Amino acid sequence: MEPGLGHNQYLVFKKYFRTKPNPKRGDIILYRDPKSETIFVGRVILLPSEEFAVSNGSIYIKEKEVRKLDEPYLNSEFRYKVNVEEMWSKLEQTQYIVLPDNRQNQIIDFKKSIVEQRDILGILMASSWYPTKCSILSRCSDNF
Repeated sequence: MEPGLGHNQYLVFKKYFRTKPNPKRGDIILYRDPKSETIFVGRVILLPSEEFAVSNGSIYIKEKEVRKLDEPYLNSEFRYKVNVEEMWSKLEQTQYIVLPDNRQNQIIDFKKSIVEQRDILGILMASSWYPTKCSILSRCSDNF
């Protein structure tokens, strides 16, 4: 899979009906904003009950020891821009931090990035690119 999602990319999600979703860090999920009922796609950055802080443009997680969060799907030069740095926060048992992949020029508000487990609709299973050119057997284009 490519490091991030691109334009005109088709996504296939595993939808949850009877079981609670349990995404892992780095998973791309489909979730609903409970206020507007709008559906979004984003990447899970932080997991339930994790304690975290942002310092010098990087996220740090406090487990047994403090460690820097590794995000290989982002440009290696990426730095978080936040309003408040070096303040430790802890997520509840049903909360995730979910951010879009195209966050390079945004100031991140982690409180607005919290997604409750009940609002997660599915986890990305596959992605593909729709062909914009087809063979002689059929006439295809990306303009339907």
